[in-house]
Amino acid sequence: MTYRLAAMALLPCCLCSFVTAAWADDYSVFGSSANQFLYNDLLQELDELDELREQAHAAAVSSPEALAQRQTAIKTSLTTMLGHVPEERTPLNAQVTGTITIPGENYKIDKIIYESRPGHRVTANVYLPTDVSGPVPGVLIACGHTEEGKATADY
Repeated sequence: MTYRLAAMALLPCCLCSFVTAAWADDYSVFGSSANQFLYNDLLQELDELDELREQAHAAAVSSPEALAQRQTAIKTSLTTMLGHVPEERTPLNAQVTGTITIPGENYKIDKIIYESRPGHRVTANVYLPTDVSGPVPGVLIACGHTEEGKATADY
């Protein structure tokens, strides 16, 4: 009787060990495409959220009043995420630390450092045309933090 009880107690352990050993190399329950399930689900959710954002944007620019409301909502949201943004303007204390000129090109690159707020220094490159006189429009692009920085194809 004791032998039977011991055998019955060990049988599930032996079966589990056998099954585990047989499937040790493949823990996938859903097959080889299982790793795409979460990715595809998240991608679909992002597409739906992007569509909602586009609809909100279209509604926001439908009139000057709607645009002003959208701007206020975005500013409130950013302030909530980032914390208090000081209203007062402080000196930028910008300094040009160097200039790069490329022979044959009609622009130069000024390497600058400035203070976005007192004591918080930010570096930047400013691309300036060399063959233009008077004011010209500018474009600000905030480069992300990637291994290649502004050398990636997206920039």
